[in-house]
Amino acid sequence: MPYTPIRVTADLQRCLPGMTRESHWLDFRQTCHTRPEDCARDVAQFANASGGVLLVGADEEGHTFKGWQEVPNPHEYIRWADEVVKKHLTPVPVVEPTSIEAPSGENVVALNIPPSLVLIARPQNEGFEFPIRRVDSRSYMTRNEC
Repeated sequence: MPYTPIRVTADLQRCLPGMTRESHWLDFRQTCHTRPEDCARDVAQFANASGGVLLVGADEEGHTFKGWQEVPNPHEYIRWADEVVKKHLTPVPVVEPTSIEAPSGENVVALNIPPSLVLIARPQNEGFEFPIRRVDSRSYMTRNEC
């Protein structure tokens, strides 16, 4: 299944039938990010690949969806993530965040990240790192890939 944004509860039900695993286009986060650099890397990995959705509030075990966890104050998290992306990535990629009610009633956040037409970098020490999504996890592009 290629990158498809998740914007409403029906999209969650369509994209997460039964025992859904993380994929090239889908990553689960049980809780909100606490470190800006982790959020920036998670966004950049999808922008530098084929796009994808970071589902915050999706509990997983072994890359397999387990259930929903309430995201406290989802609109505040969306604001925070927007600031992180603007301050920690260059150029700034497109991110389409959405607060959604999960089928069981919890508030969760979908960070929809379309593929970028240009390479997205995160400043690292005196250089840059280039996260990219591969299979079901994040890795980093080598100098030859950039």
